[in-house]
Amino acid sequence: VPLQKLFDQFLEPAVSFVRSELKEPVPSVDSQLAKSTMAIIDALLLPYMPAAEGKILVKADDVPHLTRHVSSIFLQALIWGVGGTTDQAGREKFHDFLTKFISESKEVVMNAPPEDRPLYDYSFDLIEGKWEGWMDKEEKFVVDVEMEVSLIVVPTVDSVRYSKLLAMLVDAETHVLFTGGTGTGKTVNVNQYFAGPLCLEDYSPITMIFSAATSANQVDDFLMQKLEKRRTCVYGPPLGQRFLVFVDDLNMPAREKYFAQPPIEFLRQWMDHGGWYNRQDMRSLPFIQVNDIGFIGAMGPPGGGRQPVTQRLLRHFTQIAHTQLVDSSKRQIFGTICSARLDEKSYGNEIASAVDLLVDSTVILYNTIAHDLLPTPEKSHYTFNLRDLSKVFQGILQASPSSLTTAEQLLRLWVHECRRVFSDRLINDSDRKWLDGEMANIMLTKFGKEWETTITGERLIWGDFLAGPEAAVESRVYTEATDLKATTKVLKSFLEHYNEDSKAPMKLVLFFDAIEHVSRIARIIRQPGGNALLLGVGGSGRGSLIRLSAHMAEYELFQIEISKGYNKDKWRDDLKEMFISRALKNIPTVFLYSDTQILWEGMLEDVNNILNSGEVPNLIQKDDIEEIYKECKNDCLDQDLEPTYLNVYNQFVTRVKQNIHVCMCMSPGSRQFRTRLRMFPSLVNCCTIDWFSPWPAEALLSVGTQKVEESGLEFKEIKTSQLVPVFQYIHQSVEQKSIEYKTKLRRYNYVTPTSYLELLSVYKDLLNSKRKEVGSKRDKLQNGLDKLEYAERQVAQLEIDLKAKQPVLAKTLEEVKATSEIVAKEKEAANVTKTKVEKQANRAKIKADECKAIEDDAQKDLD
Repeated sequence: VPLQKLFDQFLEPAVSFVRSELKEPVPSVDSQLAKSTMAIIDALLLPYMPAAEGKILVKADDVPHLTRHVSSIFLQALIWGVGGTTDQAGREKFHDFLTKFISESKEVVMNAPPEDRPLYDYSFDLIEGKWEGWMDKEEKFVVDVEMEVSLIVVPTVDSVRYSKLLAMLVDAETHVLFTGGTGTGKTVNVNQYFAGPLCLEDYSPITMIFSAATSANQVDDFLMQKLEKRRTCVYGPPLGQRFLVFVDDLNMPAREKYFAQPPIEFLRQWMDHGGWYNRQDMRSLPFIQVNDIGFIGAMGPPGGGRQPVTQRLLRHFTQIAHTQLVDSSKRQIFGTICSARLDEKSYGNEIASAVDLLVDSTVILYNTIAHDLLPTPEKSHYTFNLRDLSKVFQGILQASPSSLTTAEQLLRLWVHECRRVFSDRLINDSDRKWLDGEMANIMLTKFGKEWETTITGERLIWGDFLAGPEAAVESRVYTEATDLKATTKVLKSFLEHYNEDSKAPMKLVLFFDAIEHVSRIARIIRQPGGNALLLGVGGSGRGSLIRLSAHMAEYELFQIEISKGYNKDKWRDDLKEMFISRALKNIPTVFLYSDTQILWEGMLEDVNNILNSGEVPNLIQKDDIEEIYKECKNDCLDQDLEPTYLNVYNQFVTRVKQNIHVCMCMSPGSRQFRTRLRMFPSLVNCCTIDWFSPWPAEALLSVGTQKVEESGLEFKEIKTSQLVPVFQYIHQSVEQKSIEYKTKLRRYNYVTPTSYLELLSVYKDLLNSKRKEVGSKRDKLQNGLDKLEYAERQVAQLEIDLKAKQPVLAKTLEEVKATSEIVAKEKEAANVTKTKVEKQANRAKIKADECKAIEDDAQKDLD
């Protein structure tokens, strides 16, 4: 049957059916579907394509074989070229439509697919000329029990067919776009293909992750750093290689005012014109041709932080939608891993026999959570995907045979891990109680165990730190904390060790909630590739608990210091220092970063890239490559890889993923928080979330008691145990009134642990101030009273002395009186004498004046 006749008969009805009846996660255009169909036909016929011009590999004997199976080749291409863009419900409809259409067109279809399974489950083997299942030729998968759980990829029908389609299309030099929701395996399938022998032999993979803050210049710089100049205005990978550029989150770049997306337009320019303008030569801006490069894209449906992408770019891709894994595939994946790791030989028959029930229970719980706990503006982080399901089993498989011997222990561990993955992100007690109720129902239905008899303690804690700081990190065992008092004692010893070694000791109050948060953070960072997103208001102790957890795991802590002149260059220098001095040296490090340190959104984009891919675009310059090459060359040799600079750099990125654990602290109360979660999806997808609830009464009492005792305040009238509940009541009553305030007036009043600490501090300062003020007044009053008392004593003494001297005084008065009379008489006599003397003096003066006159006359006569 001529291929043209098949196109004429099938293509237009199939495209019309897709447009009228089916839903596509990412909309396509009709020409794109036709082009994708032809691209898949080219890929299927690739072994028979001309190897060089004028030389054809098709032998004469093969021509009848190919002619006989043209219709089967076309149907295979039609199924994925036209029907591959729709979702699971659409696939079922397209299967019914195409099956019916094939049955009505038997004159042109020589070899139709069997009808016992969906068309999507079949692949046409052109060499053998028959339809077969995608898994029919796959070898039985054997789990490597020594491999990290996060690195194990169990092949399923979905992963195998997507990987084979990808390899087939890439070999035909066709650009591929994987679409689908979060957690459908788009990135995993591409990375699996990149790690496989077929890709490593023929291609050099490059991964680039878009976010809302990605710019066209960043894409340009990133690609130009990888390319080599071949001749004037012609660039490409090293000769003999072909670059495969994987662009993850393709539709994340934010739109500009008139809806343009510069990073998308930059890629489209290469798609349309084979190159771009060289910004390194700003004078002439020559247009350069870029050869030997192919693109693989991955994107989710538009919505939230994801934007619609122009069809001018998407038309260049063969689009294949990833559907959500069916429950049977989930059970196959995690059942295979758990059965290999929790085997009867190591864990005993009781544990091994419960594996299937455990996997089934977890899948049921995950489906219930994903269906019922939907995101809202207040709960924007309520997004669950297969990564979360994987984290549950990753946590369960941390337990050693010595700590997991009975089915009850396994159930408690299962509840613990489900709480850590799902419950820790829930924002209120009602949601947490609902989740516990669902687990209780599943436990009773599947295992026949009552919740109350299995989960006996109020708090369920597992960890590998319970042996204390003296135990070596390598020998620690992940086990259950059955005695909370002993656990508190162990954590206090870790805190004492931290304060002894640290220049900035911490005065932490380890109440029960704080102990739980420490165990959660310690569990996260001890897992391979473990990153944490801690959501809580300021003052809830997130930073201090991270520091303690990092010390417990014997990890280094890295934190940037924001200063007045902090800019982009200093930010990138800090990141480079963390990468080179820690990750490159294989030093496990916790990167503590808070939303209060976000000076521009580009900082979050770099953190987003570290979480997702383990690298920051354009951070490592050529000057650093030599040091990286020396350190990571042996890693390539150990894995039988050629130590090219690209392979060595990939090993460096692997070290970054293994050694850098990001702990991001954010406050969930603002609209900016919700915007950032949409713009940078790795904050949720690549992190384990821990929600810090308001401090309970027990925490308020513990902290208040310690702060009051440390303050040195002495109370004679009341005891500390009587005073602290007053602070607790004040704080909790204001919290309650703030909720009512928000409900009635739609206005916010934030009451945080910092508010409680400030209350204690204000009380201490006010009490000291009032004590000082009252004491000063008391001292002044007492001083006045003392003065008055002294004066009173002096007056009394004077009165006594006066009474004793009264007779003497009377006698003296009489003597004075008598003497006065005598003096008066003598004075009268003296006055008489004085009068006489004055008269005689006057007469003497007259005589003297007369003598003077005679003397003067005589003198004149003499002269």
